[in-house]
Amino acid sequence: MREVPKEIKKAIDVWYRDAGILRFLHIFLGLMALVLTITVASSIPNQNPWIAWGAAITVGILTSFNLGTKSNNMRNAWRILNEAKIRYENQDDMTLEKLIDAYRDGEKLVGDVVINIKS
Repeated sequence: MREVPKEIKKAIDVWYRDAGILRFLHIFLGLMALVLTITVASSIPNQNPWIAWGAAITVGILTSFNLGTKSNNMRNAWRILNEAKIRYENQDDMTLEKLIDAYRDGEKLVGDVVINIKS
């Protein structure tokens, strides 16, 4: 079995962790938005301004940061690189160059943090 470069191993670990964190945040904020908006809609008007504020904040964060897409992209980047790592360790025709190409493709999927603020 060939040794995978430490930079690739680190990226696999970081992408896996970050994908889990982003998925958790996405699900948590989605549930909070759902619960808070239903609570506001079913309550007497003007009785729960903090609940309405919380609902607006959670929906705003979800839509502005596009957490669903970001968490999916992070997980897919991890899948690409992890598969390439397994192939590199176990298949002679998998070269270091192909492994690094998989890293590059994963980085493209991860992308940058984009904030979508629409007025």
